[in-house]
Amino acid sequence: MRAVALAVVLAACGGEDDPTPVDLAIGHADTCLGTAADVIAPDVEELVYTFGGELEAVDPALGLDFNLIPCDERDLGATQIAQIKDSNQVRWLLGWVVQNEQGQDHTPVLNAPIGTQVNLLFRAVEGGASAGFVLTESGSGLVEAALEVGHTRNALGAGEVPNTAIWFGAWATTVDLECGTAHGYNVAFESTSDGVVSEVAPVNEGEVTIASVGYDATAIAAYEYDSEPVCSDVGNELIWSLFRQPR
Repeated sequence: MRAVALAVVLAACGGEDDPTPVDLAIGHADTCLGTAADVIAPDVEELVYTFGGELEAVDPALGLDFNLIPCDERDLGATQIAQIKDSNQVRWLLGWVVQNEQGQDHTPVLNAPIGTQVNLLFRAVEGGASAGFVLTESGSGLVEAALEVGHTRNALGAGEVPNTAIWFGAWATTVDLECGTAHGYNVAFESTSDGVVSEVAPVNEGEVTIASVGYDATAIAAYEYDSEPVCSDVGNELIWSLFRQPR
């Protein structure tokens, strides 16, 4: 597995009994959704959008507001945008962004060919504080792209990323943060069809194989507090992305 450093990581640790901790690397990510249709997102705890359609464009300059779920929850904006036209001829914009600790852009690119028929699952919870999407190829069901910003809770449920499971991997470090003591981990990506697990340390990118298909997997943040944080609106984070490599 190839690892490309996006932030300073001192060493890799193999398990919780390894006495050599590393710096807690915390990247940032967001995802957003908009539509040209006259739709207003309801004020509810959980928003879910699912539809199929044709991938029309992938262009950071596409000009439609993210009127359903904005990308300004963490003031990051979207640096990659995909336009999808659904079966009712309604156009949707899906945006995403990934940054390292220093705020440098490391947003993965969608490699699906224009014209591909795709299905999108997008979910936002707690007003968009946690959000994620899964974009699959309609015919094969293979993942084209998936990203989850799990802030205090997960946005994607078990089994919603086909052939894949993602969780906290090996322990890497324990540090005292402003809001409490936190334990940092690798992110584990499992190909559930064959049980092969690959781990990536935040903030890094690695090559993984899921259902015999190559992906670029990015571990963006993975840590949990050992007790209730003393700060409000702060909690455990598991943030990652998985993008299919070029055909």
